[in-house]
Amino acid sequence: MDTDMVDPSLYGVKKLSEICNIMNGLFVPKTHYQDYGFNIPYIRSADIRLGNTIDSRVNIPKEIVEERKGRIFSKGTLLIAATGATMGQVALLGIDAAIDPTVCAVINQWTDMLDNTYLYYFLRSRIATLIGASKKQQRVSSTHLQKLDIALPSLARQQQLVSEISQQLERLDQRIQQLRHRESLLGQQQEDILNKVFAQVAKSASHRSMSIGQLAKVQLGFTPTQSISDYYGDEYVFFKPADTGQQMQMHCSKTRLSAKGFKVARPVKAGSVFFVCAGSLMGKLGISTVDAACNTQMLAIIPLEGVSAVFIYYQLQATAIKQQIEQVAENGTISKEKFEQLQLAILPFNGQLSLVEKIQQGLLGIEQQLVATKQQLQETGDAKDALLKKYF
Repeated sequence: MDTDMVDPSLYGVKKLSEICNIMNGLFVPKTHYQDYGFNIPYIRSADIRLGNTIDSRVNIPKEIVEERKGRIFSKGTLLIAATGATMGQVALLGIDAAIDPTVCAVINQWTDMLDNTYLYYFLRSRIATLIGASKKQQRVSSTHLQKLDIALPSLARQQQLVSEISQQLERLDQRIQQLRHRESLLGQQQEDILNKVFAQVAKSASHRSMSIGQLAKVQLGFTPTQSISDYYGDEYVFFKPADTGQQMQMHCSKTRLSAKGFKVARPVKAGSVFFVCAGSLMGKLGISTVDAACNTQMLAIIPLEGVSAVFIYYQLQATAIKQQIEQVAENGTISKEKFEQLQLAILPFNGQLSLVEKIQQGLLGIEQQLVATKQQLQETGDAKDALLKKYF
């Protein structure tokens, strides 16, 4: 037997519900979000990242938590993103905080027999299982978590496994850090080229300043109700924020809809620009090569006649437009109405096409390197998943 692996037949096996309390958080309306006074960090699914979650985008008054009989979770609590772009991600809480209903807390009740980091690695190894079980509901439920079987070697053996896994993950994390640094440098080079090009456009006598609402129809995405499982299937693309950012052209999605679901999801034609308007991935975008729909964290931008989708795609990545977005966004969200008011520098149609060709020639090498780097990041991330599956 491979001694690296946890063989359930050699150890006691428990349902997660037998050794952990599993609960969701407290709903607090946005009107109570604050950044002053004696506040409690309020963790939402978008805040969950592998490792330690130590930051929250918003805070809430402690009094609200007490009035609504909520709970403040202590540092070290295991959290799982139950829905959204980070669904299935697992993290250890790095601060005392409250959580919202999109997050599950897994509280270890057997600390004398179950190492918390061992539990953390175990749950990470089950991300794919959790997401697969939740495909139709689009949510990791406490029921799915409660039914998980976990093998329990001795505490000493758990800690030995944790040490081995941590050392191997550290090497992979160092590789990921190097790749992300390269990705950041390439991204900055790309943005510098776009800034230079669109600064010249703004000085051109042939340009006009027009709002996005004058250039395109903007449509907020719609998520078909998850309680009707017939809405979800394998036929039609349904974009979520996590589907964006790999490259300009988008043609596949992790979640797909049935014909019935696609009909109610406000689909748009191929060639539309999809822009993430809320959450941790706000600003990511792409152009769909197929008819598609998107969820409520995204906007579909359907260019009017005489407007190039690729021209809009590139200009939305320029610093000047990002600054406009930052000025009007609230709580990590830009509304459809405010997005429509963003000002772009527009050229006559032939000028747009010429500029797009110029940009693509200038970005060709950079975009190829970005695609390769993102592929390497994906492969290294997959290696981490494979490592955990090997042990568990």
